[in-house]
Amino acid sequence: MDLKEKGINLSEGRDCVFNTTSPTIIYEAAARVLTHHEQTKNRAIYVQDTATMLKKLAAMGKKVTGVDE
Repeated sequence: MDLKEKGINLSEGRDCVFNTTSPTIIYEAAARVLTHHEQTKNRAIYVQDTATMLKKLAAMGKKVTGVDE
């Protein structure tokens, strides 16, 4: 996404879901794992804050910038 030029390239991955996680959520998850050691011992822990798609981000960007390609 190029905010200066008000454009985005969606040629690849526009329908792929990707996850983002803020540091605060990671810290909270780590604290909970440490305080629940027996329940989380030898288990994989997955942490996710937000799941979205590039085309959704593009739509939000268009709305904010007023650009409609």
